[in-house]
Amino acid sequence: MIEIVKYLKSLVKSLRCLSILDLESFFYCQN
Repeated sequence: MIEIVKYLKSLVKSLRCLSILDLESFFYCQN
């Protein structure tokens, strides 16, 4: 179950990083 949560979190992060048009996403992806 924990592995699924980790996977979903990384997936969400990857999706946010694709929309790097705004600065918030950009800084979010640097972390």
